[in-house]
Amino acid sequence: VESAGERGLKLMLDVAPQSFALEHRFVEAAPDCFTVRRETPMGIVDPRHPASPQGTAMSRVADGCGERLRDFWAPRIASYAELGVAGFRAVRPSGATADLWGRLVTAARNANRDAIFIADVTGVPRPDVLDLRGAPFDYTVNSLAWWDFRSTWFLEEHDALASIAPPIATVEAPFSTRLAERVRDNRGLRPAYDRALHAAAALGTGILAPMGVE
Repeated sequence: VESAGERGLKLMLDVAPQSFALEHRFVEAAPDCFTVRRETPMGIVDPRHPASPQGTAMSRVADGCGERLRDFWAPRIASYAELGVAGFRAVRPSGATADLWGRLVTAARNANRDAIFIADVTGVPRPDVLDLRGAPFDYTVNSLAWWDFRSTWFLEEHDALASIAPPIATVEAPFSTRLAERVRDNRGLRPAYDRALHAAAALGTGILAPMGVE
């Protein structure tokens, strides 16, 4: 945090309170609060060593599990905020309820009143996105990077996101094929990025750009 501040940067962390590793002690302590998604181990298996469980445990929020999830995450998020973390990007936030997010945001802002929360709902079905209305997010993240500049779904998404918090625009997909790879002719590279950056500036409250855009 200090090193980032010395360079004029602020540190933010990704947080996905609904997702845990299978071997996490919280999953072992409250197995009834999780749905397990197992994965097939990759590579050569060494018979001399037991294989670690692979997959993800997705938390439930019903039957008292939401309170246990809050009690687990709230002090941790508060401690990060107290240490100087400027904010948090909620990854697929529909896995938690608006009420739970409200409690986590409150915990962070009790430690750092300027803590920012961004709801990254890219790829989340529209009904699940709308369920987040009422959660105290500062910003949402739109799907500009996937828009063809013609389809009407982007305008519909904008209205849905705006009902939660102002949307930040994605210049290009953070964890997918980069824009440069989709432009076959190098002569079209600069115009493609110019269009993406101008569109993001016009259609978003801010810009989310992965490393390398510069």
